[in-house]
Amino acid sequence: MSFRLIAPCPSSNSYEVFFENLDFEKLKRHARASTHVMLLMVVLGKITTVYKSGRVLVKDASREEAEEVARVIERWLNED
Repeated sequence: MSFRLIAPCPSSNSYEVFFENLDFEKLKRHARASTHVMLLMVVLGKITTVYKSGRVLVKDASREEAEEVARVIERWLNED
C-alpha cells in the first residue's frame, strides 16, 4: 500500500493524501465516527477524514505532520 501527498488544501491549513486501493473496512476500527462513505479519526492528534475513494484530509497539519499521519494509516492498512 502506498500513498501520495497531493497538495495543501487551499481553503484551510490541511493536506490531502490519496491512497490507491484503500481498504475502508479495515480502517473502521480506528474511527471515532463513520458513515458509509467516510471515517472521522484522530491520528497523532490530527483530525483526519478518510473517504472511501481513498482521499484523506489531514486538518491543521504541516506537510511533515500529514506524511506522518499517512504513514500511520498505511501501517494500519498493512496489519493483519
